[in-house]
Amino acid sequence: MFSLSSSPRHTHKLADAPPSPLLLEKNANNDSTPATVYVTPSDFTLLSVIGMGSFGKVLLVRNKQTLATSAMKIISKRLLTRKPTYIENIAAERDILAKTDSPFCVRMECSFQTTDKLFIIMEFAAGGELFYHLGKQGLLLEHQGAFYISEIILALEHLHGNQVVHRDLKPENILLSSDGHCLLTDFGLAKEYKVTEEGKVSQERTNERARASVRERTSVNERALPL
Repeated sequence: MFSLSSSPRHTHKLADAPPSPLLLEKNANNDSTPATVYVTPSDFTLLSVIGMGSFGKVLLVRNKQTLATSAMKIISKRLLTRKPTYIENIAAERDILAKTDSPFCVRMECSFQTTDKLFIIMEFAAGGELFYHLGKQGLLLEHQGAFYISEIILALEHLHGNQVVHRDLKPENILLSSDGHCLLTDFGLAKEYKVTEEGKVSQERTNERARASVRERTSVNERALPL
């Protein structure tokens, strides 16, 4: 079991703070400023397969420029088009990841697509699944259980504060960072909602522009485009 470090993890705000090194370039004054940068699969070295899913797989990759390791989620567009709700789900997952800013939720670094695949680059959780450690250890001591539950509650509070419900909470979807902190992941079933003035909860639908972007956008000469 990884150490239960009490030191806080660094947070990475996707919208207002400086983005991942993947999305930085030098401006005319030689300062590092946020900019739109095309990222392609060729920018990464594939190291190993770390997960398989219904629509694709997750790879451990290394960025050729920064040498940082990340998790690359690859989704087949062909499989997504079998059912309209699949497109809505992956568009919603990307949007939710983009606005999630919690040290206890997995961080998205960037996303892009080619003519036949979607790519989501996320931070790599070196500790693996909590499910694995539960099976290996067999029994959690009270202070260990309290530690994990506390961080999971903080992750859920952050999501609910942003009007997002995860809907798939289980040990397989809780990863551990290299220093033993929890990272909630897999937002494929997550939904955004809003509370009306009458206090009623209604589900937000993925907008048509996002669905069209996933379904119809093509790239020239396999150049990847941001989602």
